[in-house]
Amino acid sequence: MDNEHGSHKTARNKFSSTYHSREFIHGQGATEYLVILGAVLLVSLVIVSLLGVFPSSQVSMKQQQSQAYWSSLSPIKVLTSKVVDSNLVLQVQNTGSPTLRLDAISIGSTNIPIYPYYAGDYYGPAYCSRPNDNFSEPTMTCSLMIGAGESVYIAAQGAGVVDCGGKTGIEISDIRFAYSLSGSGISNILLKGDKPLVTSCGVKACDVNWVKIPGNSSFLVNDFCMMKYEAKQSGVTAVSNWSGTPWISINQTYAADRCSALGAGYHLVRDREWNVVANNVASVASNWFTPNASISAGTGRQCLFGGHMQCDAPGNGCYAAFNASSDDAAGWWNGTTNASFSYCDLSFCG
Repeated sequence: MDNEHGSHKTARNKFSSTYHSREFIHGQGATEYLVILGAVLLVSLVIVSLLGVFPSSQVSMKQQQSQAYWSSLSPIKVLTSKVVDSNLVLQVQNTGSPTLRLDAISIGSTNIPIYPYYAGDYYGPAYCSRPNDNFSEPTMTCSLMIGAGESVYIAAQGAGVVDCGGKTGIEISDIRFAYSLSGSGISNILLKGDKPLVTSCGVKACDVNWVKIPGNSSFLVNDFCMMKYEAKQSGVTAVSNWSGTPWISINQTYAADRCSALGAGYHLVRDREWNVVANNVASVASNWFTPNASISAGTGRQCLFGGHMQCDAPGNGCYAAFNASSDDAAGWWNGTTNASFSYCDLSFCG
């Protein structure tokens, strides 16, 4: 599921991450789920985040002055702010009379994607798109309409430009908003903060037996949590446990219903989120291995660890009726054999 998930006894791959100050939970992953979801229930919840606030003894005059300055801007006023991992979370208000369209947020020369940020602390799909939905296209277009007097919560995905580095607070300079005014024909207006934004830093860990998937701005996907194991059935509730067999023979409509029943923001894994997972797994060299010398002579590693591979005999289909392993060091599992590989160290279980 996606707060987001999955697992049989599976191989481990590990995630790369642009986050320097965080460790990601290691777990099992079945890379075959990157291309075949089957009937197993996989649910997804966009990453949840907690407000990291300064202790009252550390609230500085500088931070108070920063808040006073940013809340005085017009027509885009910053009412509240915080950083969660590398996301700059803002409550902004349109103080003007016409509706405005927020077209971009940048820090320095870097344009960063914008996402909705909801009560309950999770991110929605991006307000941005790339030409022809081409993930390799460097340009993007964003659009968020904000009515007169309306305030909205947004998250600007600042990986690479926003890094709290384990600190409780951060100063962010050269923040710029590009916007257009509805009905006026006026566009590409730039509002630049002359003073740094001084705000708090926070980090949100995923729930027990869920893992954090680092977002990928190329795919316009923000951080999210995914079940460490395939969903297991507990009555009518989907749970993430290593023990028990996966919940199978469930149609998409009911699977989506069971995902959303877990709470606000939970959903079946979206295609783009699977793309992010697959891209991340494939980008880590230690997730690849050489099956034998004749196949790989002179070419390096050739195969990704395959995870759950239960095929009893030629012609028999591989199936999912096995529980996972509680041992994150287990490389793969076929129902009878559990083998560890030195290169297999996953933080995704699919």
